[in-house]
Amino acid sequence: ASDASGIPESVAANLAAGANGTFVLPEFPAVKPEAGKKVTAIVFGNQSQAGPIFTDAFTQAADAAGWTANVVDGKFSTDTYLSAVRQAIAQKVDGIVMYVIDCASFQAGAEEAKAAGIPIIYIEAWDCNEGGGTGSQTGYPLGLYNGLTTDAADYGQLMRDTGTLQADASIAANDGKMNALVLDFKETLATHTMAEAFVAESAKCSQCKTTVIDALFGDFGSALQTKVQTALLQDPTINAVFAAYDDPILNGVANGIKSANSTAYFSGEGGYPQVIDLLRNGARGMSVAYDVPMEAWASVERLNQIFHGNTEPIKVGHGVGIIDANSLPAAGQSWTSGVDFVGAYKKAWGVQ
Repeated sequence: ASDASGIPESVAANLAAGANGTFVLPEFPAVKPEAGKKVTAIVFGNQSQAGPIFTDAFTQAADAAGWTANVVDGKFSTDTYLSAVRQAIAQKVDGIVMYVIDCASFQAGAEEAKAAGIPIIYIEAWDCNEGGGTGSQTGYPLGLYNGLTTDAADYGQLMRDTGTLQADASIAANDGKMNALVLDFKETLATHTMAEAFVAESAKCSQCKTTVIDALFGDFGSALQTKVQTALLQDPTINAVFAAYDDPILNGVANGIKSANSTAYFSGEGGYPQVIDLLRNGARGMSVAYDVPMEAWASVERLNQIFHGNTEPIKVGHGVGIIDANSLPAAGQSWTSGVDFVGAYKKAWGVQ
């Protein structure tokens, strides 16, 4: 059903949920970490701003747990992912965390880690037996998330809800007459899932249309800017650009919109300070709020639970929220969920 403007009725409900936010405190059995563990995290690429944010938070969490942490920049390279995992195995680490790296991109290494008895945690990523993969289970998902509701759901649902929320915001911003350019980053199932959800939600809007084009993380910079600018110049009626997350916005999308003299509404995910600055300075757009440190601390707790023999997924408490011109943090401040997950973990670990 739609209102008089053609905007689906579900849009308003989803935008209201996003405006309120669905972040809550994590839930997990309190167990004290065993000091002296060695853990390695491998990040998809530090050219993404999420990479350094995750690195810092993971290092802090591991230190609070009394562990030694090593974080490797994966440089968007499957060869680097594989070699880093094999090096961690050789170093006989106690656990491995893969951040935005699907099992399929380093499957041989994942199977070798499993054979060595080293648990792998997948954050914002899928195991080899998930997401249509035909491999075996090699590790564990981070845990249960909140999407547009506070009902615990898997990571796939979070990504679908994130893509849906971006579509809803773009539809509303364009009064139910959205013509969106959809950048489909297929290198991770997370970004591809968001793109699929954006398109599916947009299809509910009778006067909306989408054009999907493939994009690569390696396009970041001038190549992505040119791709966006060209599309907007070829079709000046495009009034929205789905970027999946904030890194593409900052590494080509925003400049592509500007160089095409367009006022297209961008949508991303992350809530990076530079995107908030764009919104504060008048750019049309939004970002789905995301708390990378919340995931980093949860990954340490997930390993802690596994080291104690508990393989049941924890409730991470991570949800969605909307950052746009109507909900900006105070000038000079970054977005925060307002959830004291750090305090919750430290209290459970006895390190307050």
